[in-house]
Amino acid sequence: MPYKTLPEDYFLRRLEWQIFGTLTLREKWSADKRKAKFIVLMRRLSKASGVHWNTLFWVLKVEQTALGEYSHIHFLVGTRPPMAPIASFCRFVHDQWARVGGGISRVVPFIPGLRGREYVLKVFGENLGDDISNVAKDSNEPTLSKSIIAYLRRGF
Repeated sequence: MPYKTLPEDYFLRRLEWQIFGTLTLREKWSADKRKAKFIVLMRRLSKASGVHWNTLFWVLKVEQTALGEYSHIHFLVGTRPPMAPIASFCRFVHDQWARVGGGISRVVPFIPGLRGREYVLKVFGENLGDDISNVAKDSNEPTLSKSIIAYLRRGF
């Protein structure tokens, strides 16, 4: 498969990500409801971490399962300056997702070598040995937080 590029990838690889996660949904939610629930989750994280909402970076991508039955969300979170301690904020996001009515969540500290950004954006290289046969085909573009867009406009 040829390398898939997204303009977002060029910029997002330059940000310092701190959290990677996958969130499942208990029921079929509309696109607007999924995004609203995720924003509630990020606002709660912002408040709990003491990081101003306008400096909390996040990117999310919604995917359908291979059979198209349910959707799930992959996301990244980062801030400037970095949040600490990350592990406790991962647990916080996990707990809060259940409280807003979400399903199963997996939220871990971001490790660059594990290629979480590529996984969220679905940018794979043919020379990287990626097995993408089980990747759901979708046309959803990633959603960037307003703080990322403002940061990029300033010329980071």
